[in-house]
Amino acid sequence: MTKAHHREKNPQKVRRLLIENALKLASEKGLALVSIQQVCRASGVTKGAFFHHFTNKQSLLDAVFAEMIDELDREIDAYIEDDPVPHGQFTRAYLQSVKASVKDSPSAAIWISAITDASLQSVWNNWLNQRLVRHRQTDDGEVLHAVRMAADGIWFAVFTGSDANQFSTLYTQLFKMTQQ
Repeated sequence: MTKAHHREKNPQKVRRLLIENALKLASEKGLALVSIQQVCRASGVTKGAFFHHFTNKQSLLDAVFAEMIDELDREIDAYIEDDPVPHGQFTRAYLQSVKASVKDSPSAAIWISAITDASLQSVWNNWLNQRLVRHRQTDDGEVLHAVRMAADGIWFAVFTGSDANQFSTLYTQLFKMTQQ
């Protein structure tokens, strides 16, 4: 009698693996070309296991984007924690995050998808609005809003082909604008 292969059941590990491989495949091929079958193959799981965790490809992408937002949240909180000047803390952290992400982001394809995907737009807008409410005391005002908008513009320019190095002087100017 032979013993059938038995894999330890660990649903959180399988879910994490599916999300990580979806992100990896999206960074290599682009989001539109990633299929459920490819994610399953890369993760070493069946489609049944996939559908245990996600109802469809969109729900997987939503989970991937939620993970990316959580990572951004932690990154921004770390920048804020290291910033001793309250005025403009969130905006400086946001700007630092943009500057760090434009260099080499494996999740670029999904960030770019947030521009056209209504579901991802909603998640992004909710996150940003919650952050703005949370940091209203330190980051309210037109100048800081303009700095965040400029940061978004730099991010978009770099992800659509501009050289990130050409913005170093602009980053310096934007950081100065966040100070009272």
